Amino acid sequence: MATKLTPAETVHLVITSSIAIGGQIKRTGDVVEVSEADAQRILERGKARLATADDVPAAAAAEPEGEAKTETDAAPKRQRRK
Repeated sequence: MATKLTPAETVHLVITSSIAIGGQIKRTGDVVEVSEADAQRILERGKARLATADDVPAAAAAEPEGEAKTETDAAPKRQRRK
């Protein structure tokens, strides 16, 4: 059974180039929460940058410990252009 990561063990990133994370495609501008190890690999590949307080949705930043949302809940919804 996988252990649940605590907030200190996760990092918020802003995607700068599309990448698959956890089997889902993340596009430029998406904000994701990943483990420190995954963040290091993604940053080394130049696919993301560290998120600032302005990048992280207020709801995700204000949640009490132990109730963190999943990365898909924290990411803003994107709409397709017509």
